Amino acid sequence: MSVELLAFGAFDDHVHLAIRLPLTRSVAEVVRAYKSESSVVLSRSSALASFRWQTGYGAFSIDPDNCEPVLRYVETQREHHRLCTDNVLWEQTGRDDEPIG
Repeated sequence: MSVELLAFGAFDDHVHLAIRLPLTRSVAEVVRAYKSESSVVLSRSSALASFRWQTGYGAFSIDPDNCEPVLRYVETQREHHRLCTDNVLWEQTGRDDEPIG
């Protein structure tokens, strides 16, 4: 898909990707492909056979000339959640079984 992965970070129930999209791809198209391919791989593991992605996602654009803080944040997800930094609050998207707030 000609998508460049700039940073990856994960926590127990979510992932963050910082990617560079070509102008010929939409965010929805890329998210759909990532979710689809990763579901196939994860479902092959007996421990994760029932894995399912939530229905939504969040997407933000970042200034390419000032992206280093965002890339560091994405790469250090475990640390942010361990310390419960303020940024963790804006990550909450409201799961199907859990209201926000």
